[in-house]
Amino acid sequence: MDSAFVIRVAGPDQVGQIRELTLRAYAKWVPITPRKPLPMTADYDLALQRHRFDCLYRGDEMVGLIETVQQGDELMIVNVAIDPRHQGLGFGTRLMTHAEERARTSGP
Repeated sequence: MDSAFVIRVAGPDQVGQIRELTLRAYAKWVPITPRKPLPMTADYDLALQRHRFDCLYRGDEMVGLIETVQQGDELMIVNVAIDPRHQGLGFGTRLMTHAEERARTSGP
């Protein structure tokens, strides 16, 4: 991955960006599923209080995110969303690898 991309933990001021990115990422599924995917209906104000969001940025642009929550000794992945303009470029894999490393280093 290009070094111009960095992963940062989101704070409350990113909730709007998180919501918008997630809506864009899942929009392609709306016409082919009987209901909106759950990430499109989530309360991100509440989720940001309970979960961790590691966001992938290129400069000031959020291009992807991974939402996780600690459950005992395990790190559960709740959501991975990549902006449609950046899908298929390995960013989802990069975020999954990041979460795996976090899980490995934050073990019991």
